[in-house]
Amino acid sequence: MIPEQNLQNEKKKKKRGKKAPESTETIPDFLHEVLGRNIAVVFHNGETVAGRLLELSKFWIKVEDANGQIVHMNKAFITRIYPITKQ
Repeated sequence: MIPEQNLQNEKKKKKRGKKAPESTETIPDFLHEVLGRNIAVVFHNGETVAGRLLELSKFWIKVEDANGQIVHMNKAFITRIYPITKQ
């Protein structure tokens, strides 16, 4: 390579930003405490859905509603989750 081209390539490499280090820390999630129990889910628009919490993932929860229908809900739209106790 010509020395001038080599300097230009190094400048281009330096202009690119560094990647942010990947964080190994996670935000604590307490949904495992109500896994398998009946819950009420409140969304950001105020809508409420009741059912049994079946599964959890990083961004989704899987709930079986009163009709036996399986519903997948994105955690980003959920504001509250209440455990329902049978009386």
